[in-house]
Amino acid sequence: MPIPAEFQQAIQALPERLSAFLQAELSAGNGIAELQSGGRRVVLKRRVMTRQRASRGGIVYQYAENAFTDERGDYFIIEPEFEAQPVKRGWDHSPSWTAPVSAASAVTRFVESMSIDYDKWKEGEGYDLTQIEAANDDERERIEARLLGSGINGWRDVEALAALDTPRARAALKKALKDGNEEVRVAVIRYAPHLVSDRARTKALVKALIAAEFYGGLTQALMEVETFHPPEVIDALLHGALRKDEGGVHFAAMLLFLHGKAESSFDWNQRPFFLRFRNDDPVDRKAAFVELCGRIGVDAGKYL
Repeated sequence: MPIPAEFQQAIQALPERLSAFLQAELSAGNGIAELQSGGRRVVLKRRVMTRQRASRGGIVYQYAENAFTDERGDYFIIEPEFEAQPVKRGWDHSPSWTAPVSAASAVTRFVESMSIDYDKWKEGEGYDLTQIEAANDDERERIEARLLGSGINGWRDVEALAALDTPRARAALKKALKDGNEEVRVAVIRYAPHLVSDRARTKALVKALIAAEFYGGLTQALMEVETFHPPEVIDALLHGALRKDEGGVHFAAMLLFLHGKAESSFDWNQRPFFLRFRNDDPVDRKAAFVELCGRIGVDAGKYL
């Protein structure tokens, strides 16, 4: 079935990366349910099928809003909500329905707080946990169902489930520690430490230091490393300082701090030295790494 002109115009107006992403979704059989905000928000009919829900390749995934955007945050491609009001008919003429939420409940206010725009995402603002505190037993069950039904996709979901601290929430967080992405695993360590053994904490942090990206768990992992850094974590920092494309600067800064050679986890007085741990000049980066190891008493040959 041909796509109506209004949707064709929306595709053409999107930034190049988002437009290509949307075209791929349509080719894979997804559909457009509606346009919002004058075409700046494209709501899909079904969940995304052509890429992982992660921030990479110039596309940013906002976990709380189930939305994909770019660095500017002006246009959004949005997955259908798990629990939402009826969606306007799209070009496949199939409306979506879910049970409505009572207008004045803590559930409504909490669900509204799950809509994360660019400013909230940039500032690291979470869901409104005060609504969990104010909720009655029935409302807490419905908030729990909303969170578990959508899946644990980011740190905000973890923080909210940890605040609920119900048996189902704890079970979900334990599972997420094993099966979640780097951001989720680190968030479980941060918000539900009572559920995590030191061994599991070490394993999750090492994985995050190796694979995570900024805005995808790396910043949170480094925050945890400040107070928890067994030998395996130090080893991962050293490997990353030498080779990691994203984060080498901060790994070097953290290593100096943990070894008592810097006043903070990013000592601005030593910034010129840290900046040598970028990939612009691999020869100078190697020389900087050797100098770093000398300053903290580590054998650089083990890593070169």
